[in-house]
Amino acid sequence: YELSKVVRPRESIMKHLQKSNVSLCLIKVNSAVDGLFKVLVTSGITDKTLLSSKDNTNVFPLYLYKETWEGEERIPNLNPDIVKKIAAIVDNASERCEMSTLMQRSEALPTTLPTTTPRFVDLHEHIQIRADALPHWHQPGKTQFVTFRLYDSMPQERLAELKTLKDEWIKMHPLPWDDATRCKYDKEVRRKTEKWLDNGYGSCILRKAEIRKIVSDALLHYHGQRYYIHHFVIMPNHIHLLITPLASNTVNEDLGSVKRFAANAINKMMGTRGEVWQRLVFDHMVRSEESYNAFVKYIKENPKNLPADTYTLFDASELDNASERCEMSTQMQRSEASPTVDPQELFDYIYAVLHSPAYRTKYKEFLKIDFPRIPYPTDAEQYHRLAEKGATLRRLHLMEGLPAKTGVTFPQEGSEKVECLRWEDDRVYINDVQYFEGVSEEAWNFYIGGYQPAQKWLKDRRGCTLSFEDVKHYQRIIYVLTQTAQIMNTIDE
Repeated sequence: YELSKVVRPRESIMKHLQKSNVSLCLIKVNSAVDGLFKVLVTSGITDKTLLSSKDNTNVFPLYLYKETWEGEERIPNLNPDIVKKIAAIVDNASERCEMSTLMQRSEALPTTLPTTTPRFVDLHEHIQIRADALPHWHQPGKTQFVTFRLYDSMPQERLAELKTLKDEWIKMHPLPWDDATRCKYDKEVRRKTEKWLDNGYGSCILRKAEIRKIVSDALLHYHGQRYYIHHFVIMPNHIHLLITPLASNTVNEDLGSVKRFAANAINKMMGTRGEVWQRLVFDHMVRSEESYNAFVKYIKENPKNLPADTYTLFDASELDNASERCEMSTQMQRSEASPTVDPQELFDYIYAVLHSPAYRTKYKEFLKIDFPRIPYPTDAEQYHRLAEKGATLRRLHLMEGLPAKTGVTFPQEGSEKVECLRWEDDRVYINDVQYFEGVSEEAWNFYIGGYQPAQKWLKDRRGCTLSFEDVKHYQRIIYVLTQTAQIMNTIDE
């Protein structure tokens, strides 16, 4: 931002979206027939004219960033009183159905654990680059080496040294970085931090077997379901693991749940309160079998100088029966502290409610004159069900983790020039010869705000020649619209 050239309040909000974040966008669409606010999501900076120069966008970041002695702290941009009320609803419902849930989860366990081979980065596939404090590369479904640590595991002088290292690297290697530069930086940071972590700074509460058991059980709770853990080591003040996601959630989202559960259980066991883990997680995409084997070797050798009763090593090949996993799941349920509300999950709940056809019909008149008011969930089941649907919608609208094959084809060769538009029998013709096939009438006529994206995107390119990337992008647009319509139809079930 050039502050002298923007409206002052925008910079104070948009600076939070230049980091890892997601924002709810409520748009007053002047061209909309119903006059209601429309809702979208963004993970980057935006402007008041998100859909059109005629519209006005109100932006609400999920997280706010501020500088602290520990570095940069991320704070949920949520009303704490509302969070407490929702947590109470989830808590009460969870207590009532604890035994039922435990039985269902135990019965759902497979007789054998699903196994998976590591999935390495494919440079021929799309790589998401997020603008965090430094560029962050991500490719859905790929194996990652992850490190997270205790809150007090790094003294202030070491944190200051890391900040200096980062500043020097950015000065010597201006952003954006290519893959080679990013790898070199990661290697240098990892070398320093791992050396410091192995020095055993802080309380090192993970030396205690009962604390490590909590963390181990938490990590393995979704092993084989949401993710597959190949190896991990729990050291006295940090954890290393090699993990491959299996479901639509990202590794950071799933490990966030693990860390929250473990923190609650640890505080309960020790009779303490407060932070247990550092917020930041170091994650590195595994690029090759050679790199994977090097990480495996590092994990296995990391505790070689420690007494055997001060660390825990895990190898997935040794966990080959469901009974052991069922036992760990049961222990986790019995020791679980009262649930807390995950900010991202609450955001997803809100996002689902705002896409509910019944909600928009019921509050239609009110939404014409004021911002939406979000109803509290009736119980934990409804909350988690809607949050799951909201998470799917959020990832769709951010175009995260979309499949390579969308079900929409562009089969005919030709000029690729957009000349005349018409929809007919699930085909969208862009000229007399060429068409997109697999476009339902629902997707073609689907509205976001006062606009029909499937039509407007092509109308804006009338007279232009579509590139290969344009064709792929339009196919993704149709996929997102189709899936959005299907999910919205199930929200009120």
